[in-house]
Amino acid sequence: DKCKISGNNGGGIFSSIQGDSTVVVRNSRFDNDRITLRNARPEQRFVFKDCVVDFSNAKASDSAPIMLTARHDLRDSAIGNIKFDNTKILVNKGQEPLGFNLLQGSFGSQSYGITLSDDLTGTLQVEEDNESRKVDVKKYVKQKREELKLADPGYLLKQKYADVQTQDLTQQWKFLPDAAEDQNVTMATFDDSSWKPINAGDWWQKQGFPYHGKAWYRKKITLPALAKNQKAFLYFDGVDGSAQVYVNGQKVGQHILAADYTGWNLPFNFDVTDALQAGENVIAIQVTSKSIDTASGINQPIHLGIGTVR
Repeated sequence: DKCKISGNNGGGIFSSIQGDSTVVVRNSRFDNDRITLRNARPEQRFVFKDCVVDFSNAKASDSAPIMLTARHDLRDSAIGNIKFDNTKILVNKGQEPLGFNLLQGSFGSQSYGITLSDDLTGTLQVEEDNESRKVDVKKYVKQKREELKLADPGYLLKQKYADVQTQDLTQQWKFLPDAAEDQNVTMATFDDSSWKPINAGDWWQKQGFPYHGKAWYRKKITLPALAKNQKAFLYFDGVDGSAQVYVNGQKVGQHILAADYTGWNLPFNFDVTDALQAGENVIAIQVTSKSIDTASGINQPIHLGIGTVR
């Protein structure tokens, strides 16, 4: 109540509460500091009343002043029970007042059950370049829900292909925290028995590898032969670093971060139809840290999607 929150390098409130609880923020001001609510479930209530969120001095590339996020390991939740009562948002031209980071599951709508609840309510008074407009949060969320569905690769795959099959490749990889120069690590004949076990879906530093630089992930999967009218895609929900992706020694694509690191949390996919073979296949991924002081690795799930062309 009656708080001023500023000078926190963009981070004002970060909440990841559990259990039956209510958080009320009244008569408070956020100066260039974001409100981030993660994994808000129906039994957890947030109310912002008579608040001002001034994000007008933020960089245009910064995410929205209010971010609703969900981790991929949240499998049964609707993000909701958040109300805005007489809350003013000051933003730059073209900047959204509310942002959503729910794409940690490219196949989220079918695998993880993450949705946007109808219990996101209230009205935001948005000021943008001296122009004022009201945003009905419930209508805004309904629009974003449809946009998220249309941007979901799992959804798009089903629109274009029939008999869609998906395989979660997130667990049980081999890892080498080294550049592995002059080693033919992308080929099936390479011996990775000395490499360490690791899972995708989290940073390598959190799995016991205090390392920055280039590193390799390898995984073997066994598949039947694809039919002539089948297509296969590798879906990455995000890689925290630049990634070079190989299947059976063939480079199928790369995802390179921008100079300002943008792209580290964006999903991407590659067509791997021509690189796959009947029997054993080897996927090798080189990841390069974006800096020496941030986490690195394949920090989000990976899926293989196979469908029959309609």
